[in-house]
Amino acid sequence: MPDILQIDQIKGQLVSFLKYEIFDSSIPLETDTDLFESGFDSFSLIKLIVFIEKKFRIPIPEEKITEETFRNINSLSELIYAFQKE
Repeated sequence: MPDILQIDQIKGQLVSFLKYEIFDSSIPLETDTDLFESGFDSFSLIKLIVFIEKKFRIPIPEEKITEETFRNINSLSELIYAFQKE
């Protein structure tokens, strides 16, 4: 079983990915930033899901792919943290 990352480590990796791969660098991004209001779209969602599944080695069940779960880095980090413990 791979090492379980702490929630702050997960948040840091998500922030880095979103800042450099999804959003323009001029968009301020904090862990509570509403991703959808910042321009997150369906293509962004696919890229982020692939990143999460590869980086954290966890599958994201279809029922967890919701606006609420993907609203911000905090909610995503909680999901990843919970699933890596399973």
